[in-house]
Parts: sequence; C-alpha cells; structure tokens
Amino acid sequence: MTSIHGLESAVVVASNAPNSNCLAWDLQTGTLMKTYKGGEKSGSVPRNSMCPLGSEFLVTSQSQKGELHFWSLRKEQMLNRSFMCEPMSALCATRGGQLCAAGGGSGAVYIWEAASGRLLRSWAAHYKGITALTFSDDDSFLITASEDTVVHVWSVLALVDAFAQDRTRPPPPLFSWSEHTLPVVGLYCGCGGVSATVISASLDRSVKFWTLSK
Repeated sequence: MTSIHGLESAVVVASNAPNSNCLAWDLQTGTLMKTYKGGEKSGSVPRNSMCPLGSEFLVTSQSQKGELHFWSLRKEQMLNRSFMCEPMSALCATRGGQLCAAGGGSGAVYIWEAASGRLLRSWAAHYKGITALTFSDDDSFLITASEDTVVHVWSVLALVDAFAQDRTRPPPPLFSWSEHTLPVVGLYCGCGGVSATVISASLDRSVKFWTLSK
C-alpha cells in the first residue's frame, strides 16, 4: 500500500491477492477510482514493491518474474514493462521521479535514471535478500534493509557519480545499523534531510529509531 498524490485527491493504491490487479481508492470517500490492469497474469506485488514515480506514474515489481510494470496514474491499462535480471523484492523512487531503485533476492541493489532507463549502478549491498528501500526526503540518501537484519545508508551522489575512479566498486555505506536480530521488513525516513529520523521495523517485533545526523 502506498500514498499517491498524482490524482485530484490523495488515494491509496494496493495490490490485491496473487494474480490480481492494483486498485486505487479515494481516501475521503472510500470510492474505487482506478483498477490498474495487467498484473493478473504476472503474480502478486511483493511487500514494499510499489511506489509512485513522480506525480504521474506508478511502478510495481512482480514476485514471480523479473519485471517492473509501469502505469500512468490516469490510465488503467499498463503503459510499459521492463525486464530485470532477477525478481525485485523492494522498490522506491526519488520524490521527483528522476531515480528509481530496486533490490533483489540476491542482496543486490540497482539504480536507474527513470527518464532514459539507463542503469547507473548495481552492487551487492547486502548478504541476503533486500526487503525494503527508501530515499531520504531530499533524495541525498538511499536507505536499504535486508533479511540479513542490517540497515545501510548510502550517499546517492557517490552511487551515481559518473566520474568515480573505480566504477566496479561501490562506495561504502555511510552508516550501518545492525541492532535487529531478525529480518528488517519496513523502513520509513522522515523529513529533515541530513537530520532526518529513520524508522526500521523487524520480524524480531521491534521498531527502532535512527538519525542520519550521526
């Protein structure tokens, strides 16, 4: 489930049961507004694998196939699909939709330029599958979580730097938080840029609060 602000009023878009479409409701009236079609033949959308791409588009990954599906928020028919090297288990985009990031079951994370589809970076971010991704509100940090119980914080500028001396090696994470004892399944980054608070939720039944300022 995710909040979308590209329609006339705020709505929630949720994937339904496996092999079902994505649905959008008006938050104020509860009225079904859109049925985004095309997912009924591709399997379900994993947790944390649906997000708005800017203010005009919606993107989801598929649990059973290495595909990303794209819709215009105002049209119910699928706009496009992209084929990946592995199924993506988590997905996020920057606030303006310029960058899209996804993580797979291998622990790898991928960052694309959304307008061109150009892959800017892929790297082994975690030892186990990616479970959640989010950008900070100013798009300067990418926060990743995994089944390995660890949360990493990465500099987006360093990740997409076209002039880096060694493009084969990713920059090290700025922060690594490993206080969870079971897989992390949810991430949220508040407002504040470099001073924002990050919240992580885990299967160990704990929710932890972190700050990007330390």
